[in-house]
Amino acid sequence: MLIQFWLQFYVDTTIPMLNTFNIRTLLTLYPGQQHFSSKWTKVNSGGRYQKNTFYHNVGYRVLIEQESVSTSLTIILHQIPYTNSKDTPITSLQNHHPIGRYVFLVTDKNVKLKESPPLYSDAEFIRARSISKIVQIHKGHEYYVVLTCFEPNSEAAYDLTFLSDILLSITKTESIDILKPRVVTPPKNKTQPLFLKVKVEINK
Repeated sequence: MLIQFWLQFYVDTTIPMLNTFNIRTLLTLYPGQQHFSSKWTKVNSGGRYQKNTFYHNVGYRVLIEQESVSTSLTIILHQIPYTNSKDTPITSLQNHHPIGRYVFLVTDKNVKLKESPPLYSDAEFIRARSISKIVQIHKGHEYYVVLTCFEPNSEAAYDLTFLSDILLSITKTESIDILKPRVVTPPKNKTQPLFLKVKVEINK
């Protein structure tokens, strides 16, 4: 019985339905909540921050719209792995990818975010169904929330929830140009003038 009790938490990937009380409570505590559903594919799964393909990851641009100095933002990421059978929602945890989140603060749009450390990042990626994090954001600043799998080209679906006590402007971006690594072009070699040595023989 004890094994069965713990096993249900290990294999069950379904999200329990919220009852009316919980929904009303969430709406009261977090009137600015927003939900997104999308997928990691071989195109938009750029891997972790250390990868050159990191900017391919899907990002979410976050701005505070209301007259408020700052607010707490709760970010909840739920992973839905691909399964061979669409009839069963039960999958082993081993079929889940190690996932993580990065939060970037844009202080200067002329500076590549790739050249500055993120405001928050998961130092260790977790093979989990759901992960959450609370960060503090401020009015007048631009933030990017980037959802990542540990390795590029991973495939899975996900649900993303933002919870806040004020209204936020959240926009999905398919790729983040300011996260592209700066391309350094090597200086062109200046062509040196070519001098030809001509040997002149004078016949006496």
